Amino acid sequence: YEAGLRATPLRFLRGEATLFLSSFQNQIIPASNTNSATADLVNAGRTQHLGAEVAARFELGRALRLPVGIDVQASYTGLSAKFVGGPSNGNALPYAPEHTVGAVIDVEHPLGFGAQVAWTFVGPQLADDENTSPVDATGRVGALPAYQILDLSLRYTHAPTGLGASLAVKNALDEIYVVSRRPDGIFPAGFRQIL
Repeated sequence: YEAGLRATPLRFLRGEATLFLSSFQNQIIPASNTNSATADLVNAGRTQHLGAEVAARFELGRALRLPVGIDVQASYTGLSAKFVGGPSNGNALPYAPEHTVGAVIDVEHPLGFGAQVAWTFVGPQLADDENTSPVDATGRVGALPAYQILDLSLRYTHAPTGLGASLAVKNALDEIYVVSRRPDGIFPAGFRQIL
């Protein structure tokens, strides 16, 4: 179930808000029981996802009548994903962060130059059905800490030919984070990439 609202109160301001509820009778998830050391998919049984999403976009350049396009965007997702019934009743689903936040600033010049800064924050997550928080010595069990990512990009498009060039730096802060603990321990991600 989903209900939402989109609004454009001003020519340069748009927003939206959504509430959602997803109920599964037999949700398939990666095996994450503390007694399992496999990467198989398993039937988690009944689960429920209740959440809200809000987002806004403000065209600052247009609002100030600047010769440069400057767009500012922000978004937030709040999620409560839980097991319903069974041995894990009421526990949070593995790998389902409660909070995710994003912000983007994009600049576009009429001469074809552009730049973007994008920031993402992902809240802490639990890695198993039992919602074990302390990390064990194997790295297979325990909470995954929150992390943030900062992406940067520059671009140029030559209008007469349509040819362009771009430079992107993914995870400019080079913050390494844990994305999974199954099946064999810590799986890191977030290594800086320059494209």
